[in-house]
Amino acid sequence: MQELLEKYVDRIMVNTCFFDDKASLKKIIDMYGSQSVLAFVDVCTSETSFKLMRDGARTFANATIVEHISDLNELGISELVVRDLSNQ
Repeated sequence: MQELLEKYVDRIMVNTCFFDDKASLKKIIDMYGSQSVLAFVDVCTSETSFKLMRDGARTFANATIVEHISDLNELGISELVVRDLSNQ
C-alpha cells in the first residue's frame, strides 16, 4: 500500500477494510493525510430505513449508517461516497 500511495495513486477507496482493520486505515491516514482515503459506503434502502452493507455489498453490516458515518468522521476520513444498491 505504501508504494502505491507514494508512487502511483493519489487516493484509495475503502469499504470493508474500515470494518475489519481500522488500525491500518488510521495509519494510512496519519502517514498520507485524510485526503488520500475515500470511504465508499454501500447502502440498501427500503421505505423506512437504510441498511449498511459490506463485503462488496454481499452482506449487511452490524452498524447503522449514522454510526458508520460518525465512525468515519472520528477516524479522520474527509470524503465519502454513498451508493444506493437497492435496485441492483
